Amino acid sequence: MRLLLLPVLLLVPAFGCSDAPAPPDSEKGASPTLPESFWATETAEGALDVLALREEDLAGRTVTVRGTVKDFVEGLSAFVLVEDSFLSCDERPGDTCKTPWDYCCTDPEELARGTTFVEFREGDEPGAWAVEGFHGIERLSEVFVSGTLAIDDADNLRLVATSIGLQ
Repeated sequence: MRLLLLPVLLLVPAFGCSDAPAPPDSEKGASPTLPESFWATETAEGALDVLALREEDLAGRTVTVRGTVKDFVEGLSAFVLVEDSFLSCDERPGDTCKTPWDYCCTDPEELARGTTFVEFREGDEPGAWAVEGFHGIERLSEVFVSGTLAIDDADNLRLVATSIGLQ
């Protein structure tokens, strides 16, 4: 029995907590943030709400949309943008949700209708830059994004972004 416990005890420190500081991002292999060329030089004036993107035939057109950052896509220059009028869990009185950016308090069908996928490209492919942290952008940041809108056969929205700014 002791022989079986020894390998397990040797592995515990590898998975347990450590007092050592986390390595800097450069040592972790973190992606660089978006290039500055994506930072918006224009204002959000005239930006549409996410829900408004569905009201007109805007597929293939350049639009500016405003919303709230929900989730980032790890390893890609992409995130999910949510309709500004939706309340995240932390905006609901008495809610103690530990992940308010997941909008778990919002009806899933309504949430699906009020979201768009945003991606920044490098040529024809999604870039590998980190959006999170770019000019302070994080989950629940209110942003505006300009780009070309695509709507697939399942009615999913995708914005191929050319710029982003904070509201």
